[in-house]
Amino acid sequence: MRSRMHIRENSAGRQDRPDGRYPEKPEILRTRAFESFNSENSNPLLMLRITAIARGRVQGVGYRYFVTDCARESGVSGFVRNMPDGSVTIVAEGSDEAVAGFLRMVKADGDPIIRVDTLQVTECEPDGEFREFGIRW
Repeated sequence: MRSRMHIRENSAGRQDRPDGRYPEKPEILRTRAFESFNSENSNPLLMLRITAIARGRVQGVGYRYFVTDCARESGVSGFVRNMPDGSVTIVAEGSDEAVAGFLRMVKADGDPIIRVDTLQVTECEPDGEFREFGIRW
């Protein structure tokens, strides 16, 4: 079940817009699957889970290994997997702050080989399924 998005200030002091787009990264699309969320219970230590679909030049260029390094650096757990349609699926769990940092890193801005054109991100309830981050085949 999806709920309305509310404008909230995240741990970086940036406000998320109701349409789900980050002001400085308009190509990162977000949807919220929390049944009840409001700005009063926003917490930088809130655990969350995201599923992201990366499209662009993301297969055959070391992107899965790059994402794995980003996950280890930011402290999130989960997995990354190539998809038959040429996209890459990323599932990650961690604190709100760690996941936000992870999403900024996996955009691969400035990388001469990897090019992420769109990163569609869906947030949902974490289930603690992952202990580390890895590549799935």
